[in-house]
Amino acid sequence: VLGELAAFIRGATMLSEYKSLGCNYWDANALAWAANAGKLPKDIKVGKVYGAQWRKWGRTEKDQLAELIKNLRDDPFSRRHLLTTYNPEELWLACLPPCHLLAQFNVTSDGYLDCAVTMRSVDLMLGLPADVVLYASLLILIAAHTALKPGTLTFMLGDTHVYDNHIKTWNDQQHGFPAYPAPTWELSGFGNILSFVPDDLELLNYQHGEKIDYTFNV
Repeated sequence: VLGELAAFIRGATMLSEYKSLGCNYWDANALAWAANAGKLPKDIKVGKVYGAQWRKWGRTEKDQLAELIKNLRDDPFSRRHLLTTYNPEELWLACLPPCHLLAQFNVTSDGYLDCAVTMRSVDLMLGLPADVVLYASLLILIAAHTALKPGTLTFMLGDTHVYDNHIKTWNDQQHGFPAYPAPTWELSGFGNILSFVPDDLELLNYQHGEKIDYTFNV
């Protein structure tokens, strides 16, 4: 997940960029997209997915992420601190239409940075947990870069679904599982959010139960 976030932050459009940062779960979508186009180029594209829209939005190629950081510093109490990924004119330029469409950031009077994420489509068992980790990490990074404290992360879910091959495990999981203390985190060697790499963010004192095995749905 942190590799995916690092690729998003760089505005990556090539599959090799994701894989070089340790994220391998874009392979199937990128390969299928290339196959549908009738060719398999040497370096497969993922296209203008999330990070490409963050860093080069539309015809103007606006850098939304850089502008967000600047505005959080210059006008922290603005109601316009947004990152959006859904560009109807460029959906055909991505191997997959975006699921998380909008992130809105708000600064509180006591110096916390909150984030609300709106999702179009939600794979409840595999996709959502990864998205929570991704946006929690992004919130930590942006807060650190703007001298704020990470606050509340909220998700608003649209089409929320459980795939057929996940239902049995999901039903088993709902019988309950023990609660563990929340882990802490540490940023080490972190200087600029735009050059973030996965090793910059470390999870500390993470306690967990046995692995819950969900088969990946293709």
